[in-house]
Amino acid sequence: MQDIGYYPSYKNLKAENRYVYLNWLRDVTAPIPIGYVFIFYYGLERHLLFGKFEQAFDMIVKLRVSCGTS
Repeated sequence: MQDIGYYPSYKNLKAENRYVYLNWLRDVTAPIPIGYVFIFYYGLERHLLFGKFEQAFDMIVKLRVSCGTS
């Protein structure tokens, strides 16, 4: 799996990297290079900025539970 760098954007991903990212979204607790995680976090920020608070909050809670953090 190719590393996409430290400050990637979904818009600039190659088709094969988008495929990797979209498949990873099925289980965001699976290991993946950190660049993909940053794209995911950017999406959560966008949800918070544009009023999708509940969806963002639910995902943050899911991540905390899956990592064993209370």
